[in-house]
Amino acid sequence: MTSPIRLSRCLAPLAVSFLSLTLTAQESLAGQVDSAAKALAHVSVLFRARNDVVRVERPSSGFVISADGLLVTNEHLVDEIPVGGGAPGAEYWLQVTLSDGRPRSATLLARDERLDLALLKVELAANELLSALELGPDATPAPGAEGFTLGRPRGGQFFALAGVLSMPSGPANLRSAVVEPGEVFVTDLAKLDDVNGGPFVARNGRVLGIVNTVQRTPHDPRAKEDEAKDPLQYVLVTSARSIRSAFREQLGTSGSEGAALGTGDITAKAVAKAGPSIVSVWVGSQEERPVQSAPADPTAEAPGKQLGSGVIIDPAGLVLTSSDFVGAEKEVVVRLLDGRDFRGEVLKAAPGTRVALVQLALPADMKLPAIELGSSDGALAGEAVTVVGNPYGGTLTVSAGVLAATERDGRVRVGAWVHDGHKGGALLDSTGRLIGVPAADIFEGQERKRGESYLGVAVPIDRAREAFAAEFAGETRAAGLAKAPEASETNLAQRRDKVTAVVEKTRDSLLNIEVYAEAPKTGGFDPFATAGELRMLGQGSGAVIDASGLAITNWHVVQDTLAADGTQREDHKVQVTLPNGKRHGARVLATSRDDDLALIQLELAEGESVVPVPLGASKPLRRGDVVIAIGNPYGKANTVTVGIVAAKDQDANISGRLHVYENMLQTDAAINPGNSGGAMLDPEGRLVGINSAGRSGAGLAIPVERVREVFGQKLLATMGAFVGFAIEDHPEGGTVVTVVDEHGPAARAGLLKGDRVLAVDMKPVRSPVDFGNLLLGRGLDPMRVDVVRGEMTQSMLLEPLQHDVWRIFRQTGLELKEVDYASESALVRDASIALHRAYTGLTDSVPTQLMAGALRVATVTPRDGVSYDVRPGDLVLGATWTDRTIDTELVRLARFEGLRTLRDFIDARATKKGEPAELWILRDGKIHSTTVPLFWVR
Repeated sequence: MTSPIRLSRCLAPLAVSFLSLTLTAQESLAGQVDSAAKALAHVSVLFRARNDVVRVERPSSGFVISADGLLVTNEHLVDEIPVGGGAPGAEYWLQVTLSDGRPRSATLLARDERLDLALLKVELAANELLSALELGPDATPAPGAEGFTLGRPRGGQFFALAGVLSMPSGPANLRSAVVEPGEVFVTDLAKLDDVNGGPFVARNGRVLGIVNTVQRTPHDPRAKEDEAKDPLQYVLVTSARSIRSAFREQLGTSGSEGAALGTGDITAKAVAKAGPSIVSVWVGSQEERPVQSAPADPTAEAPGKQLGSGVIIDPAGLVLTSSDFVGAEKEVVVRLLDGRDFRGEVLKAAPGTRVALVQLALPADMKLPAIELGSSDGALAGEAVTVVGNPYGGTLTVSAGVLAATERDGRVRVGAWVHDGHKGGALLDSTGRLIGVPAADIFEGQERKRGESYLGVAVPIDRAREAFAAEFAGETRAAGLAKAPEASETNLAQRRDKVTAVVEKTRDSLLNIEVYAEAPKTGGFDPFATAGELRMLGQGSGAVIDASGLAITNWHVVQDTLAADGTQREDHKVQVTLPNGKRHGARVLATSRDDDLALIQLELAEGESVVPVPLGASKPLRRGDVVIAIGNPYGKANTVTVGIVAAKDQDANISGRLHVYENMLQTDAAINPGNSGGAMLDPEGRLVGINSAGRSGAGLAIPVERVREVFGQKLLATMGAFVGFAIEDHPEGGTVVTVVDEHGPAARAGLLKGDRVLAVDMKPVRSPVDFGNLLLGRGLDPMRVDVVRGEMTQSMLLEPLQHDVWRIFRQTGLELKEVDYASESALVRDASIALHRAYTGLTDSVPTQLMAGALRVATVTPRDGVSYDVRPGDLVLGATWTDRTIDTELVRLARFEGLRTLRDFIDARATKKGEPAELWILRDGKIHSTTVPLFWVR
């Protein structure tokens, strides 16, 4: 028999160190995450196919639990490996990749199919020791114990997600077996397979269990954002006690004793205070009452129409619950957390508020544990909240998050997982006071088809006070029941945190965006038609970046308003709403479809300004750092959700988008349709990203560094005239030139990369936004640019170009200027006649319609060293091309009367290699043709 490996001995040399500080619910976990990741592993099963080594494709993690190489993972992730196997040379073998990136061989020591656990031994070099995580005690963690999980799903970078634990409401399906509460926990972690097999780590760094996602459908980032999902998908955490039990021979019992973890966490303390007051409410015969949840629903998401939760609000037996399942019933049975049952009479159901009031029949002088009531009117957007339910009577189901939005339409919005088992239960503030009654998730009725959200709604406790004012006023009621308490400074101080401060700080900088189109006109007479009637096409979010009203959003938020050339259509409108309720029209100034970004301008009154959000940096962010998302999900305006940085530098192929988006930030904050274009903020209220796509646990944002780059190099490039250079903020203040386009206006003027820009047209340039505003209002007049180069200040005169001139130059090597008929009528008339005669071969014919203009060649810079017969001063008049059908080939003539007609011609025919085109040129009064390649450019 193998000797037990004592964890206390094996962990001593290189045990992972952790911070032992008491942290708030919204404090960064980055330090703990970085430490725990040293013991995180990717577990691969390899096999040989046609002389190639192939990896079984599945996200699979594990973690080291002893310094000499013992590693735990889920059994289904190494299903192909027999006990004792795993070495190279077999049909299937194991490979483990740790944080250093070096692959190691491993063998499978033992497996437990019922608990879906596997114990591996990593092959180490002589005297090599690994960083290891310590298993927590066998004691059950406190309900609401906070922690995080990690995953290294594909061997490269790792992922981090945060959540809380609670006990299942009954036995749970775990792969092919049914396991008991205590053997596994349930969690409100985002349901992502990227952490399958990873550890769930308490805030003090000890492992509470291993994450198992086999019970759910894998998340597909390419799926449509509104695609329906199975509502009963759950994530389990197989407990540390189960790991020891499964591998007692190898691990022994060392470290199994100890106090329950998580009792000091903010969420757990709130639950411990309020928990005895949260009850089960049953409508029906006592014989039919279920005593526990079904194994397929350990999180109690679907307790049925007759079962729900309630809250004791008065020691004399007054219970608040949901009117959804109480309905028209007059009697109910309430079960306390300690198992006692009491019959109750429904005093009043208020369907309009979705709550009901029940009076329990208690023995004389009996008092029940009543919850402390808070005030929803004093609630703070962004404050930490906990959702608690108890539908089966013996187990509290817990979800943690933030108050997403204060009261609107008689409800508050909750940035946490709210399901049917929570209905009628408790929405707690961080001090354990009742501030609302959970009503539903955000997807009610037809909205449910959109998928999962982690956004819920609750009835504010002050609205319940109003609904039951008469019932609360009885002589037997506890003093103050009908009156909302004043929040003390101590209580407010406990509830205020960095997130609530960010919400307040940025409330005038973040936008809700609505896109409208004029309704199509009917074919006949409609006496009831409304002129200019608009219909909504879509919604999104945005962030103000300059006091002048410049704002950033996603390209896909405003794409329905854009014409083929990228400009905003006149029959489409963009309207924005600030959190203070003020509405503005807006115009789309510039877009970059490749980067999914757009620049819009709010229409402000003269002298009016708005508050910009400060720009931060995403590069310093670490996994585990707190981020805040504020936006307009599903039209639920100004909604706050909070999470941690789950991963960085993610590439995503998003359904309905142009291509793969690179280097995205990922968060487990709830990012839903409508959040697009909204702000991802750090705890200081600085913009670190623009939310672009995702769903709960897989929210993706464009890093602010990319936003800065695109703003400076692409979006500004389409505002005003083309100047041929881009700038960015300089670390020491001011701006610096980062790009100078070869052959462009700036290059001709002598501007160099690295120059510090001081002013344009004698106006100071302190930021790229200043620069953009200066360009937006000017034409093609020469522009003075003052720069610092080295120790010298220099001024240079730059002659801007039209954007179409520069685009055509990049595509053809020809810089052209428009010749207008009004200013050079004789020249344009003679050119029109000459082109007509050359094309038709009729030497004395005259065209029925003269050209409105022509294009004069200013410079020639052939691309790729290819020369062609075009000279400065030539007039470019047109081009011929062959229009092929099934039966015929027709040669057609396009006349170039302006830059737009030539640009459209080129865009329709250009290729990356350079599609040859036959151009008709007028030189010295004579027409001749020449071949010029047309190149495709972005």
